[in-house]
Amino acid sequence: MGQKLARSALITRRADGNLLIASARLFLTISHKDREKRYNKC
Repeated sequence: MGQKLARSALITRRADGNLLIASARLFLTISHKDREKRYNKC
């Protein structure tokens, strides 16, 4: 029981980490595109 719970917690933690990485990457690409737009305006 405890081992199963620990394993599911580990999987959840890993999924949270992947989600965090994905959202950070998405944020970086969005800010990069926004910066490119600003440079193109000038």
